[in-house]
Amino acid sequence: MRAVRGLAIGAALLGAAAAFAGSPFQPAHVAAQDARISPLQLATWIRARKSNLRIIDVRSPEAFAAYPIPMAENIQPAAFPATVFAGDQTIVLYAQDDAESVRAIEAFHAAGHASALALAGGLIGWDAEVMNATLPANASPEAVAAFEKTADLSRYFGGEPHVGQAVSTAPSPGPLIMRRRGC
Repeated sequence: MRAVRGLAIGAALLGAAAAFAGSPFQPAHVAAQDARISPLQLATWIRARKSNLRIIDVRSPEAFAAYPIPMAENIQPAAFPATVFAGDQTIVLYAQDDAESVRAIEAFHAAGHASALALAGGLIGWDAEVMNATLPANASPEAVAAFEKTADLSRYFGGEPHVGQAVSTAPSPGPLIMRRRGC
């Protein structure tokens, strides 16, 4: 009788915990969308020379040659199954935009690799937040003070921080074409 009571209590506790655990059948694309890194955080890691950071650009070799993020290497998703990634590496994948970056994460997981981060906004996000960081013209004093760090990071990578209207080097619509800049 005591064993049955113990099992019932255990089952009740597990049932209560399951309500907070989420679905075990969550689609891969939903999980991939949660594994993101902001362009500013990636820029901070690159500048600090974060150990074991590996940045993967999944765009075409031509697009990569025209404009890569510093320290990135070009690996096509079809090559993920044959590519060795160390378990202690921080992998950041990016493509042209956010949707393509998330698809790259999905391909990375489908190839059997465990964890990676998608660059939020892809290369377009990098251009907007790092290379062309913009402070609104009516920003608060706190925002102005915080922007100094962002502007410094932007200049480190050869960017041009702005106050007021955002300036983009990306034509619309069509592929992102930017002049090459580096740190």
